[in-house]
Amino acid sequence: MLAVQLARQRSAAIAGKASLLACKRHFSDPSKVRQNVFKEVLKTERKQIGLWTGLRNTLVAEMLSHVSGMDWFVIDMEHSPNELNDVLLQLQASQHGAAEP
Repeated sequence: MLAVQLARQRSAAIAGKASLLACKRHFSDPSKVRQNVFKEVLKTERKQIGLWTGLRNTLVAEMLSHVSGMDWFVIDMEHSPNELNDVLLQLQASQHGAAEP
């Protein structure tokens, strides 16, 4: 029981730090283009964790980007009811998170 609580606290702390770092990265200088962390990490040996989402919901995209602890996620348009406008709204909702959409 204690191990589960400690694991939850640790994952929450990691997600919080990642979100804070992402915010610093995006808001440090508004005149600069956003750095693609996903591409930078591909150059290293570090493994990345991500998922595909087919849910047509901006809240899901925001949660995946800000608090899930994922490194990346893909918004699927082929196997889901997502239309172009839906994807645009999901990208806008997730643009300041830690996960790369």
